[in-house]
Amino acid sequence: MKTITLFMLFFSGLSFAGQAEGFTWNSNCQSGPSPLSEDIGTNAICFDGLTHSITVSGAVNGETYCLFKDNVATGTCITCNLPTPVTFTSINSIGIYTVKKGATLITGSFTIKELPVASDGTASTCSDVALNYNLVNQVTVLQSGVTFTYTVSSSNQAQVPSGPNRTTASAANITDSYHNVTGSDVTITYTVTPIATNTCSGHTFTVSVTVKSEPVASNGTASTCSDIALNFNLVNLVTSHIQ
Repeated sequence: MKTITLFMLFFSGLSFAGQAEGFTWNSNCQSGPSPLSEDIGTNAICFDGLTHSITVSGAVNGETYCLFKDNVATGTCITCNLPTPVTFTSINSIGIYTVKKGATLITGSFTIKELPVASDGTASTCSDVALNYNLVNQVTVLQSGVTFTYTVSSSNQAQVPSGPNRTTASAANITDSYHNVTGSDVTITYTVTPIATNTCSGHTFTVSVTVKSEPVASNGTASTCSDIALNFNLVNLVTSHIQ
């Protein structure tokens, strides 16, 4: 007679539990021969100000794992103690995080990418004179290759409507022009999102453009006699933007 012994493993999410031939393990800390390669996964996010964690999948009981940032040891090491997972917490700054077991680099990395940073800007123009505003000049961090989207609003939408929003990112200058005959300055506000080459979007900034009104005047008439000098005040014909 031939006896066949079956061993069953039970799976739950990312965790594994089972025992065969003196072997006990789960996805985070295991004893005996390793059925899983040690791995922290490969992930990249844009900086969000939140705290993140890294768990070593397949960590071996009794082994010590150390966290590195940009290839420099952080001083944080954890020894795997079955069944507690090896998890590094309080990861919240820009850089590339890796884990080593001794001199051996564990597969995977966790990257927190930098955001582009820009400052607000201002400009002014006259009615019907096109802007030529270079948004790149407002960027102070990750300037190279940066592109932009924006929305536009007007302080007098009824008489001086805002220009079109930019929905497809580009580095092109703002070249809108505005017709202003209101007799007052109108403010056009561009709310701009910078997008770096690493695909991260920075916090929005604004460019406030003052569009000066052009003067509006009506036609006039006058009469005089021969040899009588005129004394015609043109200002009286101006109906808006009198300063």
